[in-house]
Amino acid sequence: AMIIGIAFTKYRGIKFSWIFLLTIPFLIFNLIGAISPVTDADGTGFHLAMIKLYQQNHHFVYHPNVISNWPMSGEMVYSVMIKFGLPPKLLHFAFGILLALLAYAIARRHFGDKTAAWAAVLTYTIPMVVLESGIAYVDLFFAFFMVAGLYLAYLYTETNKTKILLLSSLAIGFGASIKWNGPVFVVLASLFLFIALLYKGGIKTVVGKIWYPLPGIFFCSLWYAKNWILSGSPFVPFMAGRNWTHENIQLYLSTIKGHAISIPDFIITTFSLQFNGLQLGELTWLGPMFAAFLPLILFKKSKPKIMIQLFKRITMFK
Repeated sequence: AMIIGIAFTKYRGIKFSWIFLLTIPFLIFNLIGAISPVTDADGTGFHLAMIKLYQQNHHFVYHPNVISNWPMSGEMVYSVMIKFGLPPKLLHFAFGILLALLAYAIARRHFGDKTAAWAAVLTYTIPMVVLESGIAYVDLFFAFFMVAGLYLAYLYTETNKTKILLLSSLAIGFGASIKWNGPVFVVLASLFLFIALLYKGGIKTVVGKIWYPLPGIFFCSLWYAKNWILSGSPFVPFMAGRNWTHENIQLYLSTIKGHAISIPDFIITTFSLQFNGLQLGELTWLGPMFAAFLPLILFKKSKPKIMIQLFKRITMFK
């Protein structure tokens, strides 16, 4: 969104205030979805159903729904809304706005007000963000904490303030405890940070910040400990436990769109989502559409500086 926003700043006919008005129809549409009853399959069958089950029993209980074994920090946030009788989807709606504001804050710091406005609008109007803003999922929670954590890690490389690095670590850690693939992002964020610190200050600098992934490990381990206690396996459905046999594992793997669970496949799937998303369903085909806007950067007079600056920001190298 920031890359496209940089390109759009060439066209100065659009006033700064009018850019934000583009989000109003989306805000209204998303708000209607957020305050309406929960009807989506995942919301009624898992995200909110498991929370109600736990609240009824006043503690965690085993349930054969395989997705109940994922990390569930996002669902725990929903439980507060349910406890006080508030529409739970309203919280996910709010995080869609927060994600757009986060894009604005990052872009404004590095590229100016107008680019920041476009970045916020483009982020909020991505169809997947619009879809998620009106349903009881946890992906906007996950996206917000991961983007915030990665950017705070970058800010630490600029400021050397330990407080900022601690906030980054906590954001990445909490975000990792929201989805089953969260631990992957703890590893990736740690690698990005350690490579940047190695480039900047050598191995001693890296050793001094080796604690960075610990909050992520802690937050995630709580959920895996819960699984171990209830099902006899910390990594259901990928590891057998009570009521979950090797046959169940193979059956489950055969249902998740034909993808194996491996590091090479994780990498390949990332590129598949970007360039061949139609095969994977939903709105994952949007990657190539946004990439189509990149040539607009060529019309910027300061394009070499912009491209170098973007590379530095993305890789966190100074």
